[in-house]
Amino acid sequence: MSENADLVRAMIDAFSRRDLEAVLALCDPAAEFEVEEMPELERFSGLDGLKEFLLLNWEPFESFGTEIDRLIEIEPDRVAFLSRVWARGKGSGVEVAQERGGIVTIRDGLVVRGRFFVNQANTLKAAGLG
Repeated sequence: MSENADLVRAMIDAFSRRDLEAVLALCDPAAEFEVEEMPELERFSGLDGLKEFLLLNWEPFESFGTEIDRLIEIEPDRVAFLSRVWARGKGSGVEVAQERGGIVTIRDGLVVRGRFFVNQANTLKAAGLG
C-alpha cells in the first residue's frame, strides 16, 4: 500500500476514534471538505471548517465508528475509500449503520481535499470506477 493510502487509513482511524488533533495534523491548513448529495452540509474550508465538520458528525452520537472495506489508489495523489459507518444516537440509543465512501486528494503528505459520499456506488462512480 502507498504512503497516500496509509495516510487516508490514518485519517479515517483518527476520525473513528474522534481524535480531533490527529485528524487536523493530517490535513493542509487550506484543505476543503464536502459531502456530496447532502446540500445541508456546505463545503468546509481550512482547519476551522474541518473542525466544524467533524463536530457536526460526532455530536449527535454517543458512540461512533468506521471500518474501511477498501482503499483504491485512483491516481498517485488521489485515494478512494469504501467504508461502513456505525453509530448510536445520544439519548435515543438508536443504532444506525451505513455504507459510505470518499475520495481524498493528498499533496506533500497532507490531505488537501476530501469529497465524501452517502453510498459506495456514488463513490466508485465519482472515482471513474463504476
